[in-house]
Amino acid sequence: MTVSANARLDSLMLGTATAFPLWVERSLFVEDNPKLPTCRATALAASVFQGEAWGVNIDRNDDAATCP
Repeated sequence: MTVSANARLDSLMLGTATAFPLWVERSLFVEDNPKLPTCRATALAASVFQGEAWGVNIDRNDDAATCP
């Protein structure tokens, strides 16, 4: 799964993930989204990624933003 190069993306609206099972096993890349809080990308990875740690890359998002 890749979420990359979205200049205006500022959130990941997964809503109720319980409505359907969502998991990622091989790779999860969230990169180059300057308005997306890094903490949101990290939360996404924690909730859906079930592979090896080397399969996640979260980089060049908004490190200064906070998540409630």
